[in-house]
Order: sequence, then structure tokens, then C-alpha cells
Amino acid sequence: MKIRSYLKRKGTMSRNEPSVSVLHFKFDGFEDLMNEVGAAVSSGVKTDCNGNSWEMEIYPGGYDSAASDGGYCSVAIALRGGDGVRAMRTCIIRNSDGRVAIELGNSNTRTRGFIINRWRRQNNFVKRSLAADCLLEGALHIDFMVQYRPEAPNDYYVPPNPFAANMLALLEGGESADVSFKVGNVIIPAHMLFLKTNAPILARQAKENPTSINGTTPEAFQHLLRYIYGGNLPDPSEMLNMGRHIIDIADRYGITGLKIAVENTLVSSCVLTLSNVEDYLLLSHAKRCPLLKEYATSFFVSRAKDIMNSRYSKKLKESPQLQQELILATAESSWGANSSNNGMSVSELRKALAKRGLDVDGTKEILVSRLEHSNKRQRTE
Repeated sequence: MKIRSYLKRKGTMSRNEPSVSVLHFKFDGFEDLMNEVGAAVSSGVKTDCNGNSWEMEIYPGGYDSAASDGGYCSVAIALRGGDGVRAMRTCIIRNSDGRVAIELGNSNTRTRGFIINRWRRQNNFVKRSLAADCLLEGALHIDFMVQYRPEAPNDYYVPPNPFAANMLALLEGGESADVSFKVGNVIIPAHMLFLKTNAPILARQAKENPTSINGTTPEAFQHLLRYIYGGNLPDPSEMLNMGRHIIDIADRYGITGLKIAVENTLVSSCVLTLSNVEDYLLLSHAKRCPLLKEYATSFFVSRAKDIMNSRYSKKLKESPQLQQELILATAESSWGANSSNNGMSVSELRKALAKRGLDVDGTKEILVSRLEHSNKRQRTE
């Protein structure tokens, strides 16, 4: 045994798999050790399975008179080297028959992840009389168990919840279907319970079997049902290829999440060209897609002369209101004016509304009005 004898600092190993080590510390001639308050006896240093070195000290007479009750031994443990480890530690003393006589450690779950990088001391560890009853051949034996907390526990694999996959399999298999839809020449089975829960507008329309769905494609309608059943979004390439059809059918049946997801993809993919901008302007205006409309309006303003002098502007005459908005936006651009409502972007408005549990569908003017109404209500409450 050594009094306060430390080894050279040694680096620690980092592991992400579960790891438990038990180190055995022995204090020979325990009854003959100094029992003055504050007198420490070191066990020496031992190395665990992770390569970390530990030293234990025992204070037969207690660490200090103020912190230790008379008749109690104190114990301290320290990591010798490295910057610290995240671990739960436990000290165990056994009777002569091997049964646990005392077990102390940071069992509270709130302290299980603390970093051990300095001396940790238990003042009233064990009564000296109890320790004397646990001696083996005059020596006090203490097991030190250290359970390492993984550095990145979130990296552990967790199987995904199979609910969505099971629901999609139920849709695709058609098992127990009690309603069907005819889209073009394709019959698509479905389940009224899911429709009533997730798409009540579509459920109310399903009065015949099959119920005819016009103005869309079987593929777009399938994407609608896949979102209704399992929250499944089309691949980005599918959103680009049939985004207009999906936005139309999602808006028709109030599936806002799918509509916004496709809208976001169209905008982030920079889909606009001289030949399609009027189609997207009309679509975003009719289907209340404010993010897409802002993008299309900005494109129009930047190339207003080119668009109006081309054959691609004829359809805009179908919407006098949209024409008026485009004229105003073009004029404001030339004046350097900004009519961005309350200054928040569409995405910011949607996030603010969603945080309050409010509807995120609608034109930008509707979103602004909805948020302002909520703000006024909060001020009066």
C-alpha cells in the first residue's frame, strides 16, 4: 500500500458500446490502520477493461470531523488520467460469506451521466465496526463497479415503428377494404375508417362503390391515399413530374401536409421557366399555395416584358384578380416598394401558426390575418 501514491497520468479510451468493469481494491491490516480523522490510505492504481486507471483511498477515521459522523470510515475514488469519463460508479463491501453488506453509489438516474474526472468522496461510507466484521484475513475488500455511459447512445439502432408500413401494406393489399374509388379506368380499394379519420372530405364523398374521382390521375390519387394512410410522401422526382396533379387533389380533399410538401419541393427545385410560369401562377393562386405564388410572382416580375410578349401569357387573362396582383407587384418592384404584409415569410408564418396549433393552409393574407388575430387574443387573455 502507498500513502497518496499516484501513477503517471494515463489517457482513457472512448467506447460507444455498453461496458461494465469491476475492480477489486484490498486494504490489508485494516484494524491496524491509522484511525486519525483525515488520514488516508491508498490502494494503489488499477486499470479497468477500457484502459482507464482508478485509485481508491480509505479514511479509517473519517475524512474530517465536520463531514463525517464519529465511528464511520470515508472512501474516495479518482480517475487517474484523461479528461474524465461518463459513468455510474458503485462501491461494494461483502460479508465473509460473500453476501453484500453495504453498497453505495450514484444510483440516482439524474447523476448517472456525470463526468468522473476528480476525487469523488463518500464521507459516511461504512461504520468502522461493520467494516471490521467484513474482514477477510484481516483485510478490507472493496469492489468498485463502473458502468460506462456510451458517448453517443442515440447512435444505437432502434427499429422503426411498423405502423406506417403496415398501414401502407393494408392499402396496397386491399384486405378488408369496404370502399373503392374509380380514377380513370383504375379501381382503387380503401378503408372507410382511415378516410373518416384522416380525410373526412374524401370520406363524405365516398357514397357509391366505386366512387368516381375526376380531374386527376390514378398515380396522383394513389399518392394522396399513401399520405392519408401512412404519411408517405412521393419521391422528389415524382413531385416534380406530377406536382400540379398532387397539389390539386390534396387541396381538393384538405390534405394540407401533402400539398405543402409538394409546394416546398417545387420551390426549392427552381422549376420555373418562361414556358411554365403562367401555369404555376394560376395553380398557386387557385390552390392557395402562397410560397409557390411568391416564387412565381418574383419570377414574373423579373421577366415581365418577356412573358407578356410571348405566347405564354394568354392564360393569365382567365384571372383578372391575379393579373391585377401581378401588375401591382411589377409596379412596386420598379418603385422599390415592399408589400410583404407584416414582414414575415410564408415559411415563418406557417411555423408560427403551427406552434400555436393553428391552421397553416391558406393564402399569405389569410395566414397573416390568422396570426394577428391570435396575437390579439393572447393580449386580451
